[in-house]
Amino acid sequence: MEKSVYIHREGAFGDHIHMSNVIRAFHEDGWEVTACYNSKGRQIHAYNPRIAKHDLFDISDVDSDQQAMEDHYKKLNEAKDTHDKFVTL
Repeated sequence: MEKSVYIHREGAFGDHIHMSNVIRAFHEDGWEVTACYNSKGRQIHAYNPRIAKHDLFDISDVDSDQQAMEDHYKKLNEAKDTHDKFVTL
């Protein structure tokens, strides 16, 4: 059975470029990678073949809407239970 990792990053373009190295390292070590990122990350990661599952969120919704923020953090807490490793950068 393959190990699964959930990598979460809320940041700008440079943050997501740096995140790419973490994704590569986990993938090369045999992990199934799920990446959670915002619209800036989408422009960097959308076609990354090392990411098995993409989890996109809209940071403007999370910042401005209390319910969206609560839903986002609930989803992150669930990811901690459903993956072997949870990494937030």
